[in-house]
Amino acid sequence: MYSIDIKEPTTKKKYEELVTIIINSYDANVLKTMILHFNKFFEKNYAKFENSTAEVRKLLKSTSQTKQSIAERYALFLINEELFRDFMSFLPDTAAKMFEYLAFNFKNDSESIEKKLKIKLNITKEKNSNWSTFHTYIVPKELFFFKDMAYTNFSSNPIFYLSLPLGIAVHIQAYFPKPDDYDFVPVKNIPQALILFEDNDRIINVLNDLFAYFSIESNKIDTTKKIKQRQASKVCKIFSINEFYQTDEKELNFVRTNFLMRLANLSLSIRNIQTLPQDNIKQLIIRILEGGFSIANGLMLWANGTSKLTDSSKDIIFFKRITEYLAKIPAQEWISYENFESYLTYRNEYKPAYSYYESDKIYYTVEPRDTTKFYNDNRQDISQKNFQDILIYQPHKGTIFLLASLGILDIAYKIPDYSELGYSVFSPYDELKYFRITPLGAYCLGITQSYTPKVEIAKKGFDLDTENLFIVLNENCTPSQETILKEVGEKISYNRYKVSPASFMHSCDSVRKIDDKIQFFNTFVDENPPKIWSDFFNIIKANTNPMKRIDNITIYKISAENKNLISLLASNADIRKLISIGDNYRILIEKTNLTKFKTLLKEFGYFLE
Repeated sequence: MYSIDIKEPTTKKKYEELVTIIINSYDANVLKTMILHFNKFFEKNYAKFENSTAEVRKLLKSTSQTKQSIAERYALFLINEELFRDFMSFLPDTAAKMFEYLAFNFKNDSESIEKKLKIKLNITKEKNSNWSTFHTYIVPKELFFFKDMAYTNFSSNPIFYLSLPLGIAVHIQAYFPKPDDYDFVPVKNIPQALILFEDNDRIINVLNDLFAYFSIESNKIDTTKKIKQRQASKVCKIFSINEFYQTDEKELNFVRTNFLMRLANLSLSIRNIQTLPQDNIKQLIIRILEGGFSIANGLMLWANGTSKLTDSSKDIIFFKRITEYLAKIPAQEWISYENFESYLTYRNEYKPAYSYYESDKIYYTVEPRDTTKFYNDNRQDISQKNFQDILIYQPHKGTIFLLASLGILDIAYKIPDYSELGYSVFSPYDELKYFRITPLGAYCLGITQSYTPKVEIAKKGFDLDTENLFIVLNENCTPSQETILKEVGEKISYNRYKVSPASFMHSCDSVRKIDDKIQFFNTFVDENPPKIWSDFFNIIKANTNPMKRIDNITIYKISAENKNLISLLASNADIRKLISIGDNYRILIEKTNLTKFKTLLKEFGYFLE
């Protein structure tokens, strides 16, 4: 027996919400097809509604075909769990399975659903005409519950999606057992065949030197453009960066270096560089969440046409969502990427970074497959077919690789087949399989409040002389630290740099850059240098702009042969009040006196334009 009272306050509120969702989600003609199922069920099970209110029984007997009336009847079958279960048993098996699947997955294409559920949906498609790429779909009536409203596809190979309105799906989740991977399921053993990347806190001793390197004007990069291989190769060598891939495939060689270069460049916007490297990593995460890192330019390394995707608000929303859910994973427990994907999907959070229509300029340069064509078709555009690979899988997996580059995550993966670029492979991250949050990651993501690095913090590889402007290298000096010293001094022996005004200011072309260089020294060389160094900086500051430039002066040069004019300028008292005489037959005149000077010259027969 179904005991339904839609006037009971709690039930009434939910019932009205469902009615509104149905009205807003379904086309009227679709609802008219759906109502046939409700009517048949009610005719067969009328007696079971005796305990329901008269209003409910009256509603079920209604023959009205208005959208409002049908939505009210549909909502009745959703509001009561017992009624809903019986209705599922009454529907064809395919429809019942679809309700359970889409309650947690919300939306998917028909081909994927058939494969996942091992069912046949019997959806057919027909071209509207021989010359049209617009298709009409013929959908069995029991699937009208899931038909995407107003869906169209102009494509030679269209994809048809089926979905449940979000509000309905969330509501009926309580009527089904949760999928096994609804929550995070830790994995004990990672397959040995996978590549395992564990930074083990080595980033701790690299990061601040990277910050320093990219604080140097000549090393800064344009983050709106792709980083060149030779740039990445140089940085990778200087800092001995442990890369994700050790392969001959050049497109895979510097994925991590690429990330770290962009992140180090991002450090320029951090107001206060911290003494503890782990706090600087935490600051970088904050900057990423503030829109400082572009998904299009920073993660979509192999795609073209990404330059127009510059909406940082989309990046902020995406990264905040990912880090929020990463923070829910048990620290130091491996989970599969597939599990992470399911976790987000069941909560309607597995979403693209950008919309399909925003991304319509994206394409991949590929090896042509059809050699019979009279032109080389070496371009693979974004489409409904690869949209999920490019704008859902790639940004999510790329973010995990990005965080792994900072030692926040450990990851396990395979080498993607680059020869399939643009067909079945779209990014360096496609073969990600597992990941886990490291202790450093737990600290940077706000899961824990303190952190002690596993590695010993590297000692400074140089000392400042207390009597001369010398920097003396010691046994701890690394190539990356020497790169920093070259920015302020001149190497005069194998272990010694000499600092002078010329070496210190060699790349400075403004007072601001001199101030930046001094700040650079205090941040990355020595925060509290000996007195001789402080005095040196004070002298440099005192000697900036020792001469004042006068902008309102006009200078003229007189021909040495013009003796009469030279004599006039030297002897006339009125003219001498207006000018200053310089060397080599030059005179200087303030612009405010220029008109009067020209007038006086006319009195003596001279004209100055």
